[in-house]
Order: sequence, then structure tokens, then C-alpha cells
Amino acid sequence: MSLCAAALCLSAAAVSAQDFDFRSYYTDHQDEIEARRSSMEFRSPDRFIAQAGPGPDLPCPVDSDVPERVQQQLSDDFAFIKTIRGSSASRLHREVFGEVDGENYYKFFTSRVKSIGLDECGGGNAVACVQPYYDPSKMWLTQNYIKFSHPQIARLMVVFHESRHTETNHGNWMHAKCPTPFADENGREYTSIWTGASLAGEPACDRTAFGSYGSSMIMLKNVQKFCSSCTDKVRMDAGIYADDQFNRVIDAQARSSIRKDLY
Repeated sequence: MSLCAAALCLSAAAVSAQDFDFRSYYTDHQDEIEARRSSMEFRSPDRFIAQAGPGPDLPCPVDSDVPERVQQQLSDDFAFIKTIRGSSASRLHREVFGEVDGENYYKFFTSRVKSIGLDECGGGNAVACVQPYYDPSKMWLTQNYIKFSHPQIARLMVVFHESRHTETNHGNWMHAKCPTPFADENGREYTSIWTGASLAGEPACDRTAFGSYGSSMIMLKNVQKFCSSCTDKVRMDAGIYADDQFNRVIDAQARSSIRKDLY
């Protein structure tokens, strides 16, 4: 079972955050989970050896099969995030991250994600995932993260989305199923901004402002509005991706709360 970013899907049944029962899932899939754990332990020995990586700013150990180019990219991305300084912060942002400040973001991530690996989780459409029953503090990148080119702030949106999924004390912030059909007021279908995959009927939405979509969206919208150290391009990109992720929050009360806070 995985919790995935960007396309997003659960490799388990598509269920809502409210309906998902972790204990029942583990009971029903215990053999599968234990078999996967064993197969992970007995793969090529260096497959799960943590590597320091090519740069000084990797936030945590990275498996050796993560391409060196991607390791460098991660290093660059987290070096950038440390430089962020904000002139203010919204109420919801303060509740999740504190002030708009690079050190706050860095600590938020590193207190949750303890290692990064490469896996084909999420049924082919995911960009990254957390697999709580295999390792709740490990983030997995997929080939979609590697092969698609997106702005730096969008890559950070993905990894902060996944960092929220490590929070077992909040049920890992399970996603809700998107509506079917899932379209805007003009009838235009909502699709993944990262892969272009259709979202209708997929477990790729949230019913809370504080889930993985909501929290990463709140982060990016605050960067757009309040980052005093960012370039115009970074702020513009942050706004584009934040507005897109806002569409994934489907509960009316949660949407109203975000609108009052940030729009």
C-alpha cells in the first residue's frame, strides 16, 4: 500500500480518507506486506545502502540506485529552500509550517523523511510515494519524477506532499476519491499537472486543508505571496502549481477556509 503524489493513486483499493481502516488493511494484506518486506531485504545488497550523494545539502540518505543527476537535483532543491525568507505568513501556513522561512521548511521535511529511494509505487501514475507499512519515514521517487521536467518549486511541492504522508499519528493523511466527473465550471476535465493523467474517480483528492495536497498548496501559495528572497519566476511558478493543487481539495468547508486565508 502506498500513498502517492501528483497523479495520485493508492495501490490498494480506491477509498476515502474517512473510510480507510489501516488495521483492517493490514489484517487483509498481511501476507502481501510481509512478503514485500522480505523481498526488499534480500535485493541486491547495495540497493538499500544509504549514499551520501554528490552534494552537501541532501536532506537525508539516498539509495544508490537513485540516479546521480536526481541526487544532485535534490541537493540543489534543498539548498534553495534553505534560502527562502518571507515577509509574512498566512494563518494556515503558521499552523502547519510556522513562518515562511527556509529553515522551518528544512526542519519540517527532515523531521519526517529519513531516507529516499526509487520504486514503481502508485500504479504507474504516481510521481512519488510513501509506503507506510514498509517504512513510514521513507519517500520513494518514481520514474515519473525523473522523466518529467518541472520547475524547482514544483519538485519541492512533490517532496513536501510526501513528507506529510509520513505522519502516522494522522493516519498518513489518506487521500479521498476525486469526483466523477471531475471538471471545472467550463466542463474542462481536471488532470494531473505533472503527468496529464485523468483524476476523475482516482484517490487523488483531499477533504481537508491540512492533508498532503492542502498543506503543500498552502506552502506554495505563501511562497507566491510572501517570499521576499524569491525571484519573480519562482513566485509565479509557486502560484501556478498552488492554484492547480487547490483543485484537489474537494470539501466545501476546507476550500472556504483556504480561500479566506489565501485568496
